[in-house]
Amino acid sequence: MGAIVFVGVALVAALAIGRNDGSDSAAGTDASGDPIAQVADVDVSGEPLASYPDGATPGDPASDPAVGTVAPTLTGTDFEGNEVEIGPDGTPKVVLFLAHWCSYCQRELPTAVELMNSSDMPDGLDVYAVSTAFDDTRGAADPSDWFLAENWEGPVIRDTATAEAYFSHGGAGFPFAVYLDGENQVLFRTSGELGIDAMTAFWLATAQS
Repeated sequence: MGAIVFVGVALVAALAIGRNDGSDSAAGTDASGDPIAQVADVDVSGEPLASYPDGATPGDPASDPAVGTVAPTLTGTDFEGNEVEIGPDGTPKVVLFLAHWCSYCQRELPTAVELMNSSDMPDGLDVYAVSTAFDDTRGAADPSDWFLAENWEGPVIRDTATAEAYFSHGGAGFPFAVYLDGENQVLFRTSGELGIDAMTAFWLATAQS
C-alpha cells in the first residue's frame, strides 16, 4: 500500500497553531483580485463516519466499521468560490483527501491526474478532491497553486481550518480516500499512498458498484 502517515493529536495541534485563514498567504488571486483563501466553510450533513482503524482491510466491514454506512454530504467551495457538493446523486465517486505539505500526497495527486486522463479511467465515476489540513508554516506551495500546477481539472473542496470534512469521513492518514456508491454508501476506505496500479483497481471496483 505504500507509506502511511498517521495523524491524530499532532494533526489537531498543527491545525490550531501557526495558521491563519489562508487569505493573506496565497500567492494567487481570485477573479476579484483578492488573495485566494486556502480554507473555507464546509457544511457537513449527516452522521460522521467512524475513524479509519489502524490496519483495516479496505472493503471489509469486519475491520472497517464505516463500510456499508452512508457518508455525510459535503457542501463547500472550490478555490474560485464555486459551490461543490459531494452527496448521493446516483453516481459512484472517489473522494481524495489531500494535504499540500504531505510528500505522499504530492505524489498521489499527479498519479490521480494521470489516471483521470488515461484510457484506464473508468466510465461512470466521479472523482473529487478535498484540500485539507492547510498549514502555512510547512514551506509547501499553497493548495490553490499546487492543484493548478498538477493540472487537476476535477472538482475540489476547500476544507475548514480545523479539517471538518476530513474528520467527518473518519480520516486517519494522508493521502486518505473514501470510495462511495451512488447512494453515498462507503464501499472502501484507504489510507496511504496507493500508486497507479492499486488506485486503478479501487477506482474500477467503485465504478462497478
